[in-house]
Amino acid sequence: MKRLTIAILVSVFLTILCWTIGYFGYFIALILMPLMFFLFIVGLSGLITIPIGLICVIKKRSISNRLIFFIGLAIGFYIGLLLQQPIDSWDTKQRNLSGEILTSELECFKKQYGKYPDSLDQLEIYKLNDKLPSTYKISRFTYRLNNNKYDLDIPIPIMNSWHWSRYKNEFEYDDF
Repeated sequence: MKRLTIAILVSVFLTILCWTIGYFGYFIALILMPLMFFLFIVGLSGLITIPIGLICVIKKRSISNRLIFFIGLAIGFYIGLLLQQPIDSWDTKQRNLSGEILTSELECFKKQYGKYPDSLDQLEIYKLNDKLPSTYKISRFTYRLNNNKYDLDIPIPIMNSWHWSRYKNEFEYDDF
């Protein structure tokens, strides 16, 4: 039982870490990619090993320590994914709030100077960083000006970027 508990706790921690680290550390997610792949395979295998373990427990057959540990990893993976959802929801809110703040600042700049800034550096960065959520400071964004329209993106590891949609007023995943 101790092995199962340890495996579950380790797997929950690693699953949450792997699937949320890209929000906070850009290149760390690339390093953790093999671990993410391993946990994903463990989760898929859990669809078979967990029922086998339950059958063994019901029929009072012995289970090897390795299988118990593996079952614990699979259970922890599923619990970790469930716990990761509130973190993802929080991050989405923070990301979209930062987009709204930046869009407001860009529109104010355009109203004052008749055009969008050439770069985000032209905005009052220190005041702006105080307004932005702590995980989405100005340095996280890429900004491009094109024909008096702008593109605002947040690069994310492995996948590509979140792109600000001025029409929906939210960041959308962009894999191109």
